[in-house]
Amino acid sequence: MKKLVLVLIVMLGIVPVVRGAASDDYKVIKKAVKPGTTAVTTMDEVKWFKVEVTDMTTGKVKVRITLPISLLDVVSGWCPNNSMDFGNGMKIKLKQLLVALKKAGPLAIVEACEDNEKVRVWVE
Repeated sequence: MKKLVLVLIVMLGIVPVVRGAASDDYKVIKKAVKPGTTAVTTMDEVKWFKVEVTDMTTGKVKVRITLPISLLDVVSGWCPNNSMDFGNGMKIKLKQLLVALKKAGPLAIVEACEDNEKVRVWVE
């Protein structure tokens, strides 16, 4: 459950989790992911933000959260100056992030496995 909360906080940009090297990590990821390499063939607008934690031993879903993108649109409007400042010159413009996710269409954002748990974050 702690991992789920951490993933949600990171995805919603509520607190700074990674400092300093985050901009370097972004550059590496940007180089690794070339435009047009996603498996999605349609550009349907996304409607849902989803998080799921699965016990890999039993295969049972421990936690499943589904939030409408429209709710995240509203929440993003609460950011002062339309962005969240994480220090070290790192800012996230939540509105722009949501617009980009909607345009990208359905895709997996994060899949991580640790301690016999798999955490998936995606939009559809």
